[in-house]
Amino acid sequence: MGKHSQKTKEPRRDVLVEKVPVLAAIIIAGAGWIASLYIGSMINNIIMGFIPSYIQDGLIGYIIGTLVIMLLYKWWFRPEFEGQLTGGRPGKGFLLGLVFIAYFALAVLIPIDGSRTELTMPSITSISLSFVAGIGEEFCFRGLLLGTLMRQWKDDHRKVIFAVLLTSAIFGAIHLTNINSGAGVFVSVMQAISSGFLGVTFAAVYIRSGNLLVPMTFHVLTDLMAFATNPAVSESGVVTGTYQVGDAADDVMCLILMIIGLWMLRSGVFEEVREIWNQKWNTNSYS
Repeated sequence: MGKHSQKTKEPRRDVLVEKVPVLAAIIIAGAGWIASLYIGSMINNIIMGFIPSYIQDGLIGYIIGTLVIMLLYKWWFRPEFEGQLTGGRPGKGFLLGLVFIAYFALAVLIPIDGSRTELTMPSITSISLSFVAGIGEEFCFRGLLLGTLMRQWKDDHRKVIFAVLLTSAIFGAIHLTNINSGAGVFVSVMQAISSGFLGVTFAAVYIRSGNLLVPMTFHVLTDLMAFATNPAVSESGVVTGTYQVGDAADDVMCLILMIIGLWMLRSGVFEEVREIWNQKWNTNSYS
């Protein structure tokens, strides 16, 4: 065989991602999320044309929209990116994610506020919203935002921790938009903080597993538990009412989860993280 026939095609160079990874990741995540919502809404409207009882914010459309953008993301970064729903070590991620089960149990069993310890069955709308939010938010903040930063920073432990904290802070801040939906300012601020804490743990199980199905699963379960245990959470997912003792207890548990999440990303396990993400992002041919 000739010399040139033995060459393999190198991955596409993405100057913006390589030079300003934070800005590039934010642009990719924002554009990807908007596009997935648009595609999802369009598909839902098509379904409504055949099934009038189908709701406009239905789950089917948004799942398809998310999958379409996932495929486009993988296509753009071909052949270097393994994919968000494939590869990695999902078993390890689900094992680490069992920490959320303890959080759910405490939310139900600790008799801090009697009105919050009685389980109620979420409505169909609330269940659908839990899946839409869990899948869509993990796709945006962990899959696109954090995943793009991991392309550049996967070999640097300090930068990985920074990426986790940055993306979690943005994830938490997004919840401040609930103020526009009628939530109180202080309640919304506290929800943003606790969501940021949870975001660290979602990010930790994603980084340790390399598979987006893991944080998606636990995010959906977390939202379902909120609907089932907290009567202050409206059907649209907005926390109403005033800040209660039970809310403070939830915030403390979220803080503990964040600490556990950071422990999951300690330096002692970073070689394992590096191995997973060097497989997910095969950029060694030009690094």
